[in-house]
Amino acid sequence: MPFGGGRRACVGRDFALLEATLVLATIGQDWEVEWKGEDELAVEPGLTLQSQDGLPMWLKRR
Repeated sequence: MPFGGGRRACVGRDFALLEATLVLATIGQDWEVEWKGEDELAVEPGLTLQSQDGLPMWLKRR
C-alpha cells in the first residue's frame, strides 16, 4: 500500500494521485503508447505491485 491506511495515511496522498493523473493526461495528449509485448503482462507481487520484466512499449508522437 503506497500511501498507508487508517489514521496514519499519507497526508499527500490526494495531491500525489491528482498530480499523477494530470501528468499522465498531459503526456497522453502528445504521445500514443502501443504495447509491444508478446505475452500477457506478468506481475510480481511484493510491497508494491510491479511488472516482472518491465513494460515493453513504443511511444509515437501524435
